[in-house]
Amino acid sequence: MKRLAFLAVLVLAASAVYAFPGFEPVYFPAEVKAVEADLGAKSVGELKVTELIPMAERLNVAWQKDQYVAKNTMLSMLWPGAGQFVTENWAEGVVQTGLHVGITVGSLVWANAVLPADLRLGTMDYLGTSMTSIHNSWGAHSLQDFFPTIGALAVGAVADFAVRGWSAWDARKQSQDYVNAGKVTFEPKIDWEHFGFGMGMKF
Repeated sequence: MKRLAFLAVLVLAASAVYAFPGFEPVYFPAEVKAVEADLGAKSVGELKVTELIPMAERLNVAWQKDQYVAKNTMLSMLWPGAGQFVTENWAEGVVQTGLHVGITVGSLVWANAVLPADLRLGTMDYLGTSMTSIHNSWGAHSLQDFFPTIGALAVGAVADFAVRGWSAWDARKQSQDYVNAGKVTFEPKIDWEHFGFGMGMKF
């Protein structure tokens, strides 16, 4: 494995701009093993540049695949359904976005409904009332008066987190299926012409 360490570091350094931290890669480790098998008993020192470049490009493409999956996963975590739209799973994307919006709006409406009556939207004119009056109205209530509202927001947050987690998991699976089916393609993105080792060396 040591003979491949140099090659892997080279690819990761050249691909750093495309890195997306926080997710465990799948394609890159598999490709590392495949390249390792192709190398056989050869050491990196025995490789010619013409042999090194194709291997590095294979690793680079595998790394891009992992970043594609990771980005779509994060998209769906940030906004449920977004990663599904990228992979053209429109129905699931719409359902997950609808759940996210519905839970968010529903929890806010519920939270307002269980506020103390004088503080609810529709009862207090928050745009036409002075800030001092609003502050005094809120300050006239005890923390216990706000427990129902806090509970409503907490329930909404937990439900929305569950939807985000489901959507992210689903986006990861769908993105891998999308990659495996060849519905999205990748080209090597290593700038060999300008990539060096800090000593003026270039390929």
